[in-house]
Amino acid sequence: MSAGAPPARDRCAAPRPPNVLDWVAALRPLLWIPAIALFEAGRSSGGGGWWPSPGTLPALGSLLSILGAVHLANAWNDRAGDRVNRKGGIVASGSVEGRAIAVVAVSCLVVAGALSLAPSVTPGARAWLATA
Repeated sequence: MSAGAPPARDRCAAPRPPNVLDWVAALRPLLWIPAIALFEAGRSSGGGGWWPSPGTLPALGSLLSILGAVHLANAWNDRAGDRVNRKGGIVASGSVEGRAIAVVAVSCLVVAGALSLAPSVTPGARAWLATA
């Protein structure tokens, strides 16, 4: 290295800034597919068909928001083990920081609470969502 050259940057010094796709991946949307399938299986057993009706969308959105918050909390809790096991998760890699994860997880829970108050959500569904 010559005297006038800038020092080489350490690749591990700071994580890259997160982008939208990092946040989508941190919420683990592929794990929502079984939740949607089970939700719709229970709803459609009464003959309502598979596609979500507009009346069930708030309850489904609330469920997915709760799942997003749970996945973020789990990823944050497991980040050290994921680094050791080289699982390569977005949270374990340090692409998203702890405060931002907490803000997004709490925001997911606020959205879930707001959606569960929609008039189309039945009291039974509200109780079920509250236990989730």
